[in-house]
Amino acid sequence: MHITAFLFLMPVVGRSLRRWGIRRIFQARFAGGALLTLAVVVFWDQPYLAAGLLIAAAFGFILVDSGGNMLFMLVVKPRERSEMTAVYTTYRDLAEIAAPGFCGLLLKLFALPAAFVAAGVLGLAMTLLSGYIPRRAGKPRRRPARLTLEEPMLQPAPPVAPAE
Repeated sequence: MHITAFLFLMPVVGRSLRRWGIRRIFQARFAGGALLTLAVVVFWDQPYLAAGLLIAAAFGFILVDSGGNMLFMLVVKPRERSEMTAVYTTYRDLAEIAAPGFCGLLLKLFALPAAFVAAGVLGLAMTLLSGYIPRRAGKPRRRPARLTLEEPMLQPAPPVAPAE
């Protein structure tokens, strides 16, 4: 099964992002993915368990990826989205190039488990960094209750009988 098949769960992920907020989801997923990636180093001699841990970590990081798109849409004003989409796309393209380049450099200097240690440490750093996301990001806005004339406190007062 290809990891991107998890992307079909995005409607469920969107509901959880709105319920708990992007910040909590990011912190949980980064921490979980980082710890699972670090666990690969511990269970390096058991390849099936290590592969399962990597799949579970990838699931967590895919959920972060979908939330990143949502966070971009929340931060950028609707009238600026067309201009900022080019910036966001450039950032994503750079991330797609930088990660393999960084891992290639690590593999040139160290053994394969060093790549998993680096990914785990970076995931833990991102857990701390995601604490700066506003707490209410991704949650629906609370709208004030609409008052109508049918509500008792807005009914016109009954006419007062003239004093005799």
